[in-house]
Amino acid sequence: MISYDLARNLVGKRNQMKQKYFLHPLVWSLMSLLMLISFIILQLSVEKIVVLGNVSDSDFDWLRHANYLSSFVRHESRTEFLLPTDINNLRQRDEIVCFVISAPGHRLARNAIRRTWGKVIMPLFIMGLSDNTSMSFVYNEAEVFNDIIVEDFVDSYMNLTIKTAFAMKHFLKHFSKSKFFFKIDDDVLLNVENLHELIRDKNTPQNAIIGREGASFKPHRDRENKWYIPYWLYGNDSFPQYIDGPAYIIPGRILELK
Repeated sequence: MISYDLARNLVGKRNQMKQKYFLHPLVWSLMSLLMLISFIILQLSVEKIVVLGNVSDSDFDWLRHANYLSSFVRHESRTEFLLPTDINNLRQRDEIVCFVISAPGHRLARNAIRRTWGKVIMPLFIMGLSDNTSMSFVYNEAEVFNDIIVEDFVDSYMNLTIKTAFAMKHFLKHFSKSKFFFKIDDDVLLNVENLHELIRDKNTPQNAIIGREGASFKPHRDRENKWYIPYWLYGNDSFPQYIDGPAYIIPGRILELK
């Protein structure tokens, strides 16, 4: 991923050229377009492109042999590859512990959070393992910000449930006295003021998962759909009521891994 410093330098050089040579607006527009195309090509060359869809039953084979989440999370063992230094004493997490579901290649999203609502809520970014180049960037980033957890699983869309379970594991292990476990994706913009008003409202249920109700209660049976669920894995025609995944809150006292 191209750094913000590099992008800023490109813009600075562009402005210097414009001032020095007084380019015709049409010529300048063409040069800007070429620079934009070059920037996009560089972006695509360093980002892993993942095409979702066309899921087969074989993608779920591991569930035929071990479909208990605890067998992957191993909540009584140390499984993390990377953990913030002195995680038990990290400040400003007495009320809400915010776990951001991220991925190794989402560095720009993490930086955007750190510069905005992350200044107030102090998130912990959790992810799995990827290729060596991506993980090298992650470890360097962790040394600077000390807010990243890397766990023992392959970071993929199919493993998002496992990622969330690991976040719950760390909540119970390091923040069991905190009031709320808060899960949010790294592409969600959080209104911190509204969040605080919600959890402090006396009318808010104290023993419930709080979030946006799921819009669809029927499993997807089309193999071309990225949310495909085979009949052997879930045979019912509808799901129970559930909360959408992008963001939700669970009171700490009712959160428990089995």
